[in-house]
Amino acid sequence: MNDKNSSEIKNFPKALDNWQNLQTNEIAILVENCIQSITEKTANFALQRIGINRVYIEQDNYLPTYYTNIVEYLQARNRLVDWLLVFHKEGLVFVKSWLEISEPFDPPTFPFIQEETKERVKNEITAILNQEKLSNLRKLIVDQIPSPFTSEVKSFLNPLNIEVLEEIRKNQQNPASILIEYPLRKALRLVSKAVSGSLKLEDRENAKKDLWENVVSLVGWLVLLSTDGEWVQKQKKFFDNDPKNRKLEIPVETDAGLEIAFSCMTETPAWLDVKKRGGRPFGRNAYKHGFPESGWQTEDQVLVIKQLIWKIINEENPPLKFGKKVNTELNGSLKWRNEDKNFFYLTVNSEGLEAIKSPEVYFRLKQDLPDLNILYMKVGDEEIFIVPEVELMTWLKEFFRNKPEQRNGIDSRR
Repeated sequence: MNDKNSSEIKNFPKALDNWQNLQTNEIAILVENCIQSITEKTANFALQRIGINRVYIEQDNYLPTYYTNIVEYLQARNRLVDWLLVFHKEGLVFVKSWLEISEPFDPPTFPFIQEETKERVKNEITAILNQEKLSNLRKLIVDQIPSPFTSEVKSFLNPLNIEVLEEIRKNQQNPASILIEYPLRKALRLVSKAVSGSLKLEDRENAKKDLWENVVSLVGWLVLLSTDGEWVQKQKKFFDNDPKNRKLEIPVETDAGLEIAFSCMTETPAWLDVKKRGGRPFGRNAYKHGFPESGWQTEDQVLVIKQLIWKIINEENPPLKFGKKVNTELNGSLKWRNEDKNFFYLTVNSEGLEAIKSPEVYFRLKQDLPDLNILYMKVGDEEIFIVPEVELMTWLKEFFRNKPEQRNGIDSRR
């Protein structure tokens, strides 16, 4: 950064909020700094790191124009600091002066949340793939990874990871660190092809079932990277601060989307399944059918819902009446599941006239069963996925076509 630019920077507004109001000359200086310090691939990589899909930013072969488009796009969404912090974490010096104009401040947490999530996902996938019984699966994933020097891989891979990728390919190492860097669609395709090949190598039904459950768990961790980490962190704080208040409104359109979002908040793998090949994926621990319609008396509605929960949780016919003792017993089972991170929850969508939408019914349920999770699918403009939800559901539906047939039908619950 030259002295002129440095002196101009010192005159910039100090408040972090003013990052949303950079003037044209200030944007021009920042763009010039970026041109001098980062490549287009590095800029795109940083966008991916903060969950921004670059297809929404106007492309231009002239680098100053493209960088200007990036800065203006991020500034309008209050994400410019997030983008610069990615470069700061990589040790790029030019960012320091820009961040210092806003000090003191608490840096936006999104890039760090994303990194923490990636690290956790990588560790969980590593543990799964390191099992000796999954050696075929591991090899088939690695065999599909192209050379890091191809244009396809270079377009999204952090330059710092190229040597890591080549080492994994040559020595057949655990590919978890690469799967989390791949665009999710490509990663799911790699896993899908690998499990398809692995299942063909297994003759025993039990071995196929075990292999499939491990892969579903792997994918359940992988899809956690599809959500906006900033949104997840805010919801997680709300959930953790008031764990008894489990009426959560989540802006999703699908059952699987709800499972993924809730899994991100609870730091558990999304436990997905399908009822039939080519069917829509859903959360195994969710329940959304059989609620009484509105119009009944509140007491009757609450009783029927409790009986449904009892039958699912205990796998036996429920009591005809629910007094204090029975309520305590059922809530104890729900609490045990919550503490074991095996969350059961009721799904309430935006359609229908289910009684559970009634404030009176909700209040009574939470009064008697405080550890019951009730998730409301909220329709709106808010986006919580960094990829379109409908596309993500299509990818998952295609992945689940690999599910092996079961002689006794499909068990949709753990």
